[in-house]
Amino acid sequence: MKSLLPKTYTPADYEEDVYYKWESSGFFNPDNLPGPRKKAFSISLPPPNVTGKLHIGHAVMLAYQDIMIRYHRLKGEKTLWLPGMDHAAIATQSVVEKELNKEGQTRYDLGREKFLERVNKFAEESKAVIRSQIKATGASLDWSREKFTLDKDLSRAVRIAFKTMYDDGLIYRGSRVVNWCPKCQSTLSDDEVEYQETEGKLYYIKYGPITIATTRPETKLGDTGVAVNPKDKRYKDLIGKEIDVNLASPLRSSSSEASHKIKVKVFADRAVDQEFGTGAIGVTPAHSQQDAEWAEKYNLDSIKIINEKGIMTDKAGKYQGLSVLDCREKFVSDLEKAGLIEKVEDYTNNLSICYRCDTPIEPLPSKQWFVAVNKKIPGRNKSLKELAGEVVKKGDIKIIPDRFNKTYFQWMDNLRDWCISRQIWYGHRIPVWYCLMCTDEKNDLTVNIKNNNLGITAEEAIIKRGTSVEPIVSIERPDKCPKCGCKDKNKILQDPDTLDTWFSSALWTFSTLGWPASAKATAGKPQKIGDLKTFHPTSVMETGYDLIFFWVARMIIMSLYLLKEIPFKTVYFHGLVRTKTGAKMSKSKPETCIDPLAMIKKFGTDALRLSMMVGATPGNDVRLFEEKIAGYRNFVNKLWNISRYILSSVESIKRPKIEDLPRLRPLGIVSMPTRHGGELVAERSGQVRSMTLADKWILQEFHQIVESTTKNIEEYKFSPAGEELYEFTWSKLADWYLEIAKIEGDTSTGSTHSKDDILLYILERLLILWHPFCPYVTEVLWDEFKPGELLMIQKWPCVNDQKSAIDNQVKKDFSLIQKIITSIRNTRAENKIDPKKVYSCLIRTKKNMLIEENKAVIEGLAKVRITPKCSGIEIHLNEAEIVLDIKENNELKKNKEKEIVNLKRYIEIQEQKLANQNFTSKAPQEVIRQEKEKLEQARDKLDKLLS
Repeated sequence: MKSLLPKTYTPADYEEDVYYKWESSGFFNPDNLPGPRKKAFSISLPPPNVTGKLHIGHAVMLAYQDIMIRYHRLKGEKTLWLPGMDHAAIATQSVVEKELNKEGQTRYDLGREKFLERVNKFAEESKAVIRSQIKATGASLDWSREKFTLDKDLSRAVRIAFKTMYDDGLIYRGSRVVNWCPKCQSTLSDDEVEYQETEGKLYYIKYGPITIATTRPETKLGDTGVAVNPKDKRYKDLIGKEIDVNLASPLRSSSSEASHKIKVKVFADRAVDQEFGTGAIGVTPAHSQQDAEWAEKYNLDSIKIINEKGIMTDKAGKYQGLSVLDCREKFVSDLEKAGLIEKVEDYTNNLSICYRCDTPIEPLPSKQWFVAVNKKIPGRNKSLKELAGEVVKKGDIKIIPDRFNKTYFQWMDNLRDWCISRQIWYGHRIPVWYCLMCTDEKNDLTVNIKNNNLGITAEEAIIKRGTSVEPIVSIERPDKCPKCGCKDKNKILQDPDTLDTWFSSALWTFSTLGWPASAKATAGKPQKIGDLKTFHPTSVMETGYDLIFFWVARMIIMSLYLLKEIPFKTVYFHGLVRTKTGAKMSKSKPETCIDPLAMIKKFGTDALRLSMMVGATPGNDVRLFEEKIAGYRNFVNKLWNISRYILSSVESIKRPKIEDLPRLRPLGIVSMPTRHGGELVAERSGQVRSMTLADKWILQEFHQIVESTTKNIEEYKFSPAGEELYEFTWSKLADWYLEIAKIEGDTSTGSTHSKDDILLYILERLLILWHPFCPYVTEVLWDEFKPGELLMIQKWPCVNDQKSAIDNQVKKDFSLIQKIITSIRNTRAENKIDPKKVYSCLIRTKKNMLIEENKAVIEGLAKVRITPKCSGIEIHLNEAEIVLDIKENNELKKNKEKEIVNLKRYIEIQEQKLANQNFTSKAPQEVIRQEKEKLEQARDKLDKLLS
């Protein structure tokens, strides 16, 4: 029949319509998939933040997951890919606050209620944009089950999780040095702190008989101790003593006349690095988590000298009111005047910064809510840490690549109690209330608020800083105070803080499936119903390796605690996307970033997907650039033209149904289950001819590609699967078999229907194999092949029981034919012979019958005429000798002489360039090396021509 497909595939002409067809079919929803599907496969989409458009990292994630989903859907499994988005509390609030700042307002000007209305409006608009962008990538998500981390049912799940953990003593409110962002005005978990290599100074300050070294001299205003290593003999006589420290500032007093002398306790601890500085460390318990632990261990005072805005407090003496950096400059100057700076060295330091706004972090003492990770869970005699470590050690959860097991265990071993409270308005508000009638601290705190200008009310201060207020933890707002019976809602106030975004995200795999409503409480493991029973634990969590701490580990913790089961069976980490040179793509350097939507518009979704996956390995970063995407665009067009050729070449017969296609038992040819459960028949209406070597070879190669593709995808080896499919499609099918089919089809006597059947047989299954990788082009081609059917719900090819009967002789024989043709082609090219001109050719081999049977193929593809006698250029192969009737005639001599002249001229230019000091002194060494290499290659080629 005549194909109506255009010569070139233009993705923009089809993609939107194809996605509409998929979505409107209802088959993204596993409940609507045809046929019995007993086995379930599920993925919870890592929810993108509602802060803007998708970036290339999202595109990578979506591509990998869609491969898995489409494959398992084709395998006949009940396949769910559940979409959703994350409210991303700090990030989203920050975006809206920036908008307000442009309008000359702050969130405090609007008030909490109006501000949240503004944020919610922004989030809804962003969700619509992100949803359309996700669809543009071809992601086959079940949009009917879409979730948002602030949905009512998910919010209730968060509150239930909080109360359950609080009742078990796993959530508590306490004072501790936390990571504080002065710009975001909120705490951060340890994992939300990033480290930036910064060139700074290391200051050596005299502390009486001891000199300490520090990168932050301003914090020394709050020192109450000096730590040394017990093995350090320099300080052994001072350990346990208090020494006077005479600094250049009146400390611990607002009076400028106060004494400069203070006392610090010297203690020994094995954690002190003797090689750092002088081996003596000034200890500031209020502004270092390590120092706070020492303070508790060695009974040291804690003095807060920096407040939440990064301003020095009254405890800093005359430096009160200065910013941290201004204080550093002033304090160092005073120390130098007093002769207390021994020396200053350049020092490269890892500066702690906020992962959202890049502001330097200030460790500050604060009363916050924490998850206790080391405390034993009542009735289970194990901590959250122990549970989460155990399931990976036992192999209940498999991490790919497995080198991340070590990373996981290191993090888990060093995990400290998780700070889950955030001082922002947007997000899940902590389900804790306080009764103002049960405290007498209001007046003092009101004064404190006004003095410090914290921007919060007196009632909020009671909640944040009060010590005698008993929290009321409740899933819903309490009607009255359980302690005093107060029913006045104005006197029972909710904690103003919100929960860390990762707390709600940690429930993602099961809260999105209906928990807790879908899990009935029992004495043992909760009894699951509905989607939770069908799809949880989810099959795989695919995400970037940078989320192993933020999210993956916490999902494991929360699922094990609340459901007593793992959240997923496998974790697959993809790498980060980098530039062509390997540099990290950065928002601060827009020129380094690739916009996936722009690439889709320019090259098509399928090309982008292939460029991100083929050649990438689990957990390793992948380089992405336009030329690479363009290369895969060319491949997609190649697949289009292969299909177009096959469909257009089958003109005289009706396209066969699956059960009409030929099956050859000795070759182990693949089949697809039919709805009737029947096998493929060996002949069709008596129209069968003997298969040629090429027929047997291509069917055998196709059988192997089905087997290897299936195995690779099952083992999460997506790149090898794509690479082998690519090689089969372009090289084996297009470059060899299709070209041979043209020759054998033209020259064979009798019926050629078998050749057509083989082409259709392979095309049908090849489109299915390619569908998970490039769904759009394959769906369009399928519609041309089988109008009215959807490729996305076809059945994956399977290998029959005769796969072990593969004929290795077929492979060897065809390989010899390939070598003969290739060697002749190469010889012609090397001698610059007209590729269309036919030459006589003699082939000497023990396999004369093989040559005779494939004579037409060799002659057609190598452009030769096989004769019994011939003289000329000789080609030597292991199993054959070839003589080409090509003599060094005038034309060859002319070509050879011309190439010699060109090479001599090129060599002369290269020698001059490398002798030019102006070039060699300025050019990079790598460029010089490449130029030398080019010169040597040219000399070698010239020597061969002259020999």
